[in-house]
Amino acid sequence: MKKYTFVLLLAAAFAANFALASGKECINSLTIKSIESGDVKGFEGGSDTNSAVVVEFSNGRRLPLNYRINGNDTQGHALIAAINMAFSLRAKVSVTDHYGNDCNDFDSIRVYRD
Repeated sequence: MKKYTFVLLLAAAFAANFALASGKECINSLTIKSIESGDVKGFEGGSDTNSAVVVEFSNGRRLPLNYRINGNDTQGHALIAAINMAFSLRAKVSVTDHYGNDCNDFDSIRVYRD
């Protein structure tokens, strides 16, 4: 029984790590319509001490930047710069969710032009 439980726990840990590493693409080849930042509510993590960033894409969908890496987090600065650049240049973006893979937020962005 102990061996069976260990195998199940090992499989669950592997699946969780695989999901975190692979991520799910939530937005593909769209432009950014608007950016909202600061005291934004209604999303997981809330306004995160007025550091939230919410992006509206050209299809009307709104997604927040993951609260673990937004305006008050060092890693968030590069993502916010990429978001601002894509908005300014009207470049296409794709965004991915690596935390839970449910596309309730995003934590990476790819900016490109055709």
